[in-house]
Amino acid sequence: MTRITKDNTDSWTRSLAGVVVSTMILASPAVLGETDGNDSIGEGEPSLPAARYVFEDLGTLGGTSSVALGTSGRGSVVGWAEIHRAYQTVAAGQFRPRHAFLWRDGQMSDLGTLGGLNSEARAVNARDQVVGSSETETGAPHAFYSYGGAMLDLNDLLRDRYATAPTDPDRSGTPGVDPAPKPVLLWANAINHEGHIVACGKMGDDDRIRGYLLIPVDGLQLTLPQYDYFDLGMVSSGDTPPYIGE
Repeated sequence: MTRITKDNTDSWTRSLAGVVVSTMILASPAVLGETDGNDSIGEGEPSLPAARYVFEDLGTLGGTSSVALGTSGRGSVVGWAEIHRAYQTVAAGQFRPRHAFLWRDGQMSDLGTLGGLNSEARAVNARDQVVGSSETETGAPHAFYSYGGAMLDLNDLLRDRYATAPTDPDRSGTPGVDPAPKPVLLWANAINHEGHIVACGKMGDDDRIRGYLLIPVDGLQLTLPQYDYFDLGMVSSGDTPPYIGE
């Protein structure tokens, strides 16, 4: 059986800031259940076809570094990249601001921030809906949602919730009744093809990090969606979210 291995080229030894990996599948006899005697599979069971990987440098946003954190089935890639800006001095040293990016069709787009210096995109789906975390003007991290290049604070997209009653199954509430307190979502980690988002945040003065599931009220609304949110329970006690870029 013929196997394809990586090319002996300089592209495998380059130091890439961010890479996207594509595969070319070779139909070999093993795909049809035939082996060369060296594969530990049962008779008639298919083995994985050999794959050839092509690495592509995604570039940066003008800085020196970038990191890819997620990809979609359509080949879009998200992560963070340093921007072309003077170094910022903090207690830990000097750094260039990092912005969330969406890479698509060979182009890297700066998604901006929620008013702070840094942001990072963590996930993207087939619709190019992007989620991640960004610093606000105060430096606090907030989860964000982005579509079409516009970054929105995910906390502003949470629908009001009211006390649940048998006659109010959708929690639409009653006029004149105050809605329940909402969590502060600190970062969003994943989004699926239906637009469901998993995020983490805090509720009120409770410093414990909790997981949340966000489900869009209207799955066809992409530019300014609203989300129902569901508390998944406590993740850990007293933890703080990781610094953007870690």
